[in-house]
Amino acid sequence: DWRIHVDQMHQHKDGIESALKETKGYHDKLHNEISRTLEKVSSREKYINNQLEHLVQEYRSAQALLSEAKEKYQQGSGGVTERTRILSE
Repeated sequence: DWRIHVDQMHQHKDGIESALKETKGYHDKLHNEISRTLEKVSSREKYINNQLEHLVQEYRSAQALLSEAKEKYQQGSGGVTERTRILSE
């Protein structure tokens, strides 16, 4: 009776090993495909970043100018508010 169980264990072990070999092949193929895809995406990202770098710099400069203009507007607006208050008194 125990010999039957030992034989079944060997059969299951062989089945697991064959399934593992097949699955490992699929896994390796998928891994390689994902790696190539990630390299392509990374390469395209670097290319796009290089192409758009000057636009990003322009945008940052425009943001800085806008910030300065807003600050000057706030200062001017505060002066107008103060003068309006004085005038109403």
